[in-house]
Amino acid sequence: MRDYVILSDSNSEMPLAFQQEHQIPYMRMPYTLNDKEYAYDLGENKDNVTEFYSAIRAGAMPTTAQRNPADFVEFFRPHLEAGKDLLYISFSSGMSGNLNSGRLAAEILHEEFPDQRIEMVDTLSISLGEALLVYYAVMKKESGASLDEVKNWVADNALRMNHWFTVQDLNHLKRGGRIKSSAAFMGTLMDIKPILTVDRAGVCVPEEKVKGRKRSLRTLISRVESLIEAPEEQVIGIAHGDCLEDALFVKEKIMQSIPVKDVWVNLVGPVIGTHAGPDVLGVLFLGKERKF
Repeated sequence: MRDYVILSDSNSEMPLAFQQEHQIPYMRMPYTLNDKEYAYDLGENKDNVTEFYSAIRAGAMPTTAQRNPADFVEFFRPHLEAGKDLLYISFSSGMSGNLNSGRLAAEILHEEFPDQRIEMVDTLSISLGEALLVYYAVMKKESGASLDEVKNWVADNALRMNHWFTVQDLNHLKRGGRIKSSAAFMGTLMDIKPILTVDRAGVCVPEEKVKGRKRSLRTLISRVESLIEAPEEQVIGIAHGDCLEDALFVKEKIMQSIPVKDVWVNLVGPVIGTHAGPDVLGVLFLGKERKF
């Protein structure tokens, strides 16, 4: 059996220490801030992420873009030249065309490397939800699982990856078309905080509205308590948009009530942060399958 490489992208926002320890190749996803284009590198240059949120708070309006097939050809090629098969674990196709770009690149490269496999799996997940699926995939590979076994496990468990988020500023959701301008105005006026999730199509959607930041954080905690399965066997994620104090509050409350194996606390990167804004906070874990 030919050896294979697990690859992903920086929209997973996987902790840099994990990526470096396991040498996971990842596609750096682009964003533009103040007319300058960057490629998110999982926070290797931490000042860039901090400056990104500072710029948004000062009124900057960043934008994002997807990678094209030529970028994926360049990303995949070195591993094929090294004689490896590839398993690309992708950001949700419901919110990006990157997976399709990867598939087009695979078709191009198949002519050059007809005997090697380029397999892809759609996580239908974002942020640390995607990263946790990569984590389990890597653990399985390192335990001896085949490419097909890993691919099938990720596909079979993608809809068990729960995403529960809240945001501080509704205007970023308005810009992204998630809520109407009138709803953003009234919600801001009344201190309404939406609870968002990722649905079965891999799209971020509002699920509930609560009043006030503290209540929104406690709602996230209650989602973990009611929906998580086999917590002692899993790592959970807390993703935050430069609001570490709130993230640590959520971590403390979860660890007081749930016997989880470990908790990752990590920054939401600039690509997802463009659409969610500063102070976004999410909890991500394996649990009951998404209902809608």
